[in-house]
Order: sequence, then structure tokens, then C-alpha cells
Amino acid sequence: MMFPHPIFGMHLTKMKIQARQFFLFVSIYMTLVLFCGFSISSARAETALPERPLSEKKVLILYSYFASTSAYVATTSPLLSILMDAGVPADNLYQEYLDLGRHGDLEYRRNLQEFLKNKYSNVKFDLIVTLHGAAQQFVLRDCKNLWPQAQLLSLLAPGIPEPEKIGRRSGVELLKLDFRGTLERALEMFPQTRRVLFVTGSGAPELKYIEQAKAAFEPWQGKVAFEYTVGQSLDEILKRVANLPSGSIVLASALITDGSGANLVVAEATKDVAKAASAPVFGFYDSVIGTGIVGGSMVAFDKTGTHAGKLVVDILRGKVPLADPPSILPSQPPVQLFDWPQIKRWKGDITRLPETSIFLHRPLTLWDQYKTAVIITIVVFLILTGLISGLLVQRRHRKLAEEELRASREELREQNDELQTTEEMLREQVEAYEAALSRVKQLEGIIPICSYCKKIRDDQNSWQQLEKYITEHSEALLSHGICPDCAKKIYPEYCK
Repeated sequence: MMFPHPIFGMHLTKMKIQARQFFLFVSIYMTLVLFCGFSISSARAETALPERPLSEKKVLILYSYFASTSAYVATTSPLLSILMDAGVPADNLYQEYLDLGRHGDLEYRRNLQEFLKNKYSNVKFDLIVTLHGAAQQFVLRDCKNLWPQAQLLSLLAPGIPEPEKIGRRSGVELLKLDFRGTLERALEMFPQTRRVLFVTGSGAPELKYIEQAKAAFEPWQGKVAFEYTVGQSLDEILKRVANLPSGSIVLASALITDGSGANLVVAEATKDVAKAASAPVFGFYDSVIGTGIVGGSMVAFDKTGTHAGKLVVDILRGKVPLADPPSILPSQPPVQLFDWPQIKRWKGDITRLPETSIFLHRPLTLWDQYKTAVIITIVVFLILTGLISGLLVQRRHRKLAEEELRASREELREQNDELQTTEEMLREQVEAYEAALSRVKQLEGIIPICSYCKKIRDDQNSWQQLEKYITEHSEALLSHGICPDCAKKIYPEYCK
């Protein structure tokens, strides 16, 4: 019996160990591959889940102030119309007017938070939309744990909240007041201006606007004197605007909270300022046009509502992703809007205003009133003129054609008369030729003649002298004479 060499046995054992390690490595590798494949498939399956249709989405709209706020009246209608047209049912659109301008204390906010929590405990919102900064702050500060799955869209926000206050994906569309543009429009209309009174409240949003306004007015520092009403009550503001020196204008910004802490309605406060002012007043919102201000480069709330409706639809469809910290969304450009009676009242110069300026309450000119009728009349006149011109040209061509036809007929008549005359002459000539031929033929026929006396018998069987017959039956004329033979016979004595 033969035994393997010890070295060979050691080598074989080493090979077995390596084989076991190889199979263990392959097993681990295949397990990892299968696990990764399953994870990727699961992730793809999750991402492939169908997106919920808009008919199942729910939106909560929170307004900072009361329902009759002019900005909300103008914004809400286009906002809701666009959402419903896109497929969001009216039953899935929820609206709450928080009235935080008049009731913003802590106890009110806690009661309001509890009320909303109980009211919407069974509703799962996809998106919360806030209008103005008070509602935005209420959601971030007092309702942080409500509706955590919902995204947040802040419209007409005065600024960007601090990132640590955001606990959800959100987006902010800033309320940008065109301080620079409104001042430019005011100076274009009143170039003699030497003082600008910036009327504003004393609340947190107004203080932010003052910072923005000062930065926008920087190019005019040293050329125009600027004054701000921050810290003053509404009564103090009204007294100040009533006693302005000549060469002044007033820029009326947001009047939400005055220096005494009183809550104000922006449109009513602006109307009081415009009524008391001894100088032209300009504003920044189209909702205050008609309160006595001249106009300005303004936020158009109806356009804001339309833009907001399209933005909400895109967010619900996933086309506009929101983030945390919040995404900054583009705002609508301002509108150059002016009140014509106030321009006339303060004798403003409109010649240097932009061509895109819109003048409200401007009396219509005759052209504005009857523009459509005038255009239709001009078009009809041009059409009739063209038709009449065409008829006159056609009549002229017809007249020329008739004259040419008449001349042709006259020429044909003359030619016909000439042909008739020629034909008559030819007929007479033919008759004459025929008569002549007839006579010639009579002389050329067999003429019976007496062989002794030489008389000729005519058609009436009468015998005539030869001379008479020839004269009657031809044009020949005969003359008498004596031939030499007859002369010898008759007159022999003379012919010797």
C-alpha cells in the first residue's frame, strides 16, 4: 500500500481551504447583488406610483385679514377660478379669514389654532396658501405641528422667514413694492418736487418697507429731502400731510399699524391721507386707486391672483418643486396706473410718463367713443369708393367700346353704300353690255337679203333698205359715196 508524500498532502489541504474561501466569497457577492437589485426595484416601484390627480388634491387658503379687504376681493376670484378650471373641485378648496390685523394677541392665536385643528382634524391638505405676512407667521409659529405633510406657499409676503422657522417644504412670493418706480413717476409728473413725505405705519411689515424704500431712494439723496412718518399716529400723520410746503409730494405706503398701536385698514387710511393732503399723493397698490391718490407704479392684485392660481396648479402637479429653506418664487411686475381726475386736480404733466401707463376715469374723446363706428364707416366708404371707381372704369370702357362699335357700324354702312353704288353701276354696265351684245348678235345672225335690190327682211317680215336696217340694229352710221366700178357705169364721161 502506497501513501502520499507529506508535502503533497499539505498542498491538497491548502487547495481545499482556498476553494471554500472562493465559494464563500461568491455566495456573499450574489447575496449583495440580489439585495441591491431588490432595493432598486423597490425604489423604482415607489417612484413609479401614479401621481394623484388634481381632483383629489386639497388646498387651504389662509388670509391674514378680514374678507372685505380690497386686495383679497381682487385676488381671490381669479385664484379660485383657475384652480377649479384646472380640475380642483370647489369642495377641496378651503378658505379662512384670520383677521390677525385686529386680533393678533397670543390668546386669540391659540384659540384660532385650536379652532382650525378641530375643524380640519380629518382633512389632509396637500398645500397651504397664505396671503400677507401675518398668516405666514401664524402657520410657522402657531401651527407648526398642524398638517405636517402639507407644503406651504406664502403669497404677498413682506420678507423671507428665517430658515429655522420652516419645518416643511415651502415657497415665498414676495410682495415687492416699486418704491423707485413710483418716485420716478411722481418726479416725471411734478419735476419741481423738493420734498418727499413717505407715509407708513409702525408695524413690523412697515419697518421692512421703510428699509427697502430708503435703499430705493438712495440715488436722489441730496437732491430731494425725504421725511418718514414712522412712529406717528394716524392723527399726527393727517396733520403733517395737511401742512406741507410747496414742491412736496406724498408717497403713501402700507398703513397697517400706526405709531399708537392702532390697527388700520390700508384703503381707508390711505383715503384719509389723500383727503387731508395739501400735495399730490402717490401709492403702491391698485386697490387704493379711487381713494384720492394720483397713482404710481402699483401692485395689480387681479394679476397677482391670476399668477398665483397658475403657480398653485403647477405646485400641485409637481412642476414647481418647493424646498426647505423656502424657494423664492418670481413676483408679478408692477402696473403704471393713474387716476385722471387727480392728475387734473394737481395739474400733473403726463407727457413724460411711460407709454404703458393706464389712466382710469379718463373722459372719452370722440375717437374713443366712436372709434369702432368710425373705423366701420371708413372701411365701408373705402369699399363703396372702390366699387364706384370700378363701375366708373367699367362704364368708361363700355362707352369707348360702344363708340368703337358705332364707328365700325358707320364705316360698314358707308362701305355697304359704296358696294351698293358699285353694284348698281356694274348692273347698268352689264345691262349695257348685254344690250350691246344683243344687238351685235342680231347683226351676226343670218340676215335675209334680196339678191336683186339688196333689201333686208326684219323680224316683222318687212323689207327695209340695207342702210336703214344697219342703222336701227347697230350703232354704226352710214355715209353715201360711189365706188369706182359704179362711177364708170354711171358717169362714164368722167371716168375716162
